[in-house]
Amino acid sequence: MKRNNYILVGSSSELSKKFIEMNDNRIFYTISTKEIATNRNLIVGDYIDDIDKIILFIQEIECPTIVFFNGFLAENRPIKIPDIEEIEQTIKINYFVPLFLTSFISNKINVKKFVYISSFAAIKPRKKNFIYAYSKKLLENSISSMDINSYLFIRFGKINTNFSSGHRSSIFDLEVETAAKSLSKKIDIKSGVIYPNLITKFLSIIFYVLPTWVINKLNL
Repeated sequence: MKRNNYILVGSSSELSKKFIEMNDNRIFYTISTKEIATNRNLIVGDYIDDIDKIILFIQEIECPTIVFFNGFLAENRPIKIPDIEEIEQTIKINYFVPLFLTSFISNKINVKKFVYISSFAAIKPRKKNFIYAYSKKLLENSISSMDINSYLFIRFGKINTNFSSGHRSSIFDLEVETAAKSLSKKIDIKSGVIYPNLITKFLSIIFYVLPTWVINKLNL
């Protein structure tokens, strides 16, 4: 019987750390740009430049589930719009890095499933977070068009972390522990797009149907 191995990319994030903390029955391997408390951690300087190191690390792990904790949100701040560096960082972290790694890994390694921490915003980009939302939407569209055996997108709302503390609150906010519990329950289900709870799934239907100009006026 094969072991269930999980590789967490971007594992220094608060969500990833909480996910590891509450799942001591799972086997985790981590890839990050920062040191974290695990014996099975690969530290990289850059996910693109160190692709060969990443491939060698993953090749030693039997049929893993790979989870991307990629998320950078420069918008949705009350008094500041993103500058050009923040825009470039948003596209790189949310779109290019996971797409690049997925393409390389899927061509060289037998992966059980790719899992992406996506966003409710990907349903319909709107003025308060258009760049962030569009980067998430681009990733979903690109991955779904690739020849990948199994993939899963989990569309969370805003997860309350130290990183997101300067951003506006919304009806989609989740605490880190709540998000980690939802990820724990849903990570092994079939491919597709899912939501952390029924309320978020219900609201997604409303967002999908409503015109963008109406959603912008609601300022949610």
